[in-house]
Amino acid sequence: MELVFLEGDQLKGGAAAVAPLVANEIALLLESEAQVESRPVEPGDIAVLCRSNHQALLMTGALRDLNIPVSLDGGSSVLGTEIASELSAVLEAALLPGDSSLVRRALLTSLLDVSPYTLATMSDEAWSEWVSLFRNWNDTWHNQGVVRFLEDMLRHTRAEAAIAMQPAARRVLTDLLHIEELLLRGERERERNPASLMQWFRRLGRNGPGEGTVASDDLQQRPDADAGAVRVATIHKSKGLEYGIVYCPFPWARQFGDIAVKFHDGRGDIKVDLGSEDYEANKKTSNREEFSEALRVLYVAVTRAKYRCTLYWGRASGWKKAALGYVLHGEEGLDELDEDAMRAGVQRLVAASSGTVEGRPAHNQQAAPREHEAPRRALTAREQVRHFSHAPRIASFTSLTGHDEKTPGPRPAVSPVTDWVVASLDSGTRGLSTARCDRDRAIDRTPTAGVWVRYRAQPRRPTRPAVRGDDSVHRCGRCPVPGRPRS
Repeated sequence: MELVFLEGDQLKGGAAAVAPLVANEIALLLESEAQVESRPVEPGDIAVLCRSNHQALLMTGALRDLNIPVSLDGGSSVLGTEIASELSAVLEAALLPGDSSLVRRALLTSLLDVSPYTLATMSDEAWSEWVSLFRNWNDTWHNQGVVRFLEDMLRHTRAEAAIAMQPAARRVLTDLLHIEELLLRGERERERNPASLMQWFRRLGRNGPGEGTVASDDLQQRPDADAGAVRVATIHKSKGLEYGIVYCPFPWARQFGDIAVKFHDGRGDIKVDLGSEDYEANKKTSNREEFSEALRVLYVAVTRAKYRCTLYWGRASGWKKAALGYVLHGEEGLDELDEDAMRAGVQRLVAASSGTVEGRPAHNQQAAPREHEAPRRALTAREQVRHFSHAPRIASFTSLTGHDEKTPGPRPAVSPVTDWVVASLDSGTRGLSTARCDRDRAIDRTPTAGVWVRYRAQPRRPTRPAVRGDDSVHRCGRCPVPGRPRS
């Protein structure tokens, strides 16, 4: 475990100032020669655990500024994202293409990518083209549904290709697909027309879940990468998971205000005291419960790491009520502690850890944004494990329609003498004739058609006289030259 002590100047600005420091240290770790399991550390080995969704968003932005692949696994609503707001503007304009203000607002989004200068200097002809396009999208939406309209819009504007060039392309495209699925569900749920669908979508954005079959979990942002990226998640989301290397950059307690006191009474019910006669006693109970919850959250965070956990500490806002402050400095005399005394508390923990905890300041070296690297593993074809026999053989129509011919494999040995079913291709002969063939003697058959018909070898039956002289096609895997008379 590492304990990184941050100076007062580094903590000015709160979480917004800490996030770039942590991202810089992650970038330096990836550039170093550190290894896990005899291989270099990769972004997929690292996770950053935060207390709130706001902190998770700050960390995600800081990592993307250094071109570090990152996956956000928080609890934020997908409808609160920027792409949701822009897509809503395009939907409103497509619903009412005659409203010029809605069309102008939609054109200024990143989906349609019209700059303010281009919009201000747009000619009447170009404006009419855009209005006609929105009218066509309106017809598509009414006649073929919202998904077909969105597909046509994204294809015409090449919005997805433009988004793919952004640093947060994976995040935006994941949210865009998520919103499309929500719109499709809302449309099919009660067969809503475009007007009612937009009313439902507006209510969903304002009021959250509760609209039809949409639950709270359905609105949470989905992870935008499965592997190969730094995972950023809330501590609540990380329960039960394990990561290789964990960073916990925000151990300080959250501030809820001093007016309302929330606590549990003797029966376990949640109470809020706004100023009763027992306010002071209830406040002590509330503080004790907050400490208990903070300790539980700290335990969850530090036990998620498999190889190393890095905690950050310093004299930031809320440090007196933080669980880490309670572990390092106790409950008494906190008002008298300065930075030197807090740093001494960290060193006491390091000394008592028998080498399992290391204390250090934040790195001063500034990491450069990472360059996009080519895949380390070269793309190769899979190794061939099955072998197909190219030798001539006879099969039945049953095997050709889905029997053992679909999975070629070792075939049983054929007896020296086998009865073969031969089909006549002569226009005047429609039946099947049976002939006997062995390794040393082949029946002369002269094909009269350019098509070879293959049949399965049948179990041996009593030998019947071979039918000679007809124009049948004979193809035998044992004959030297199938279908041709032996000289």
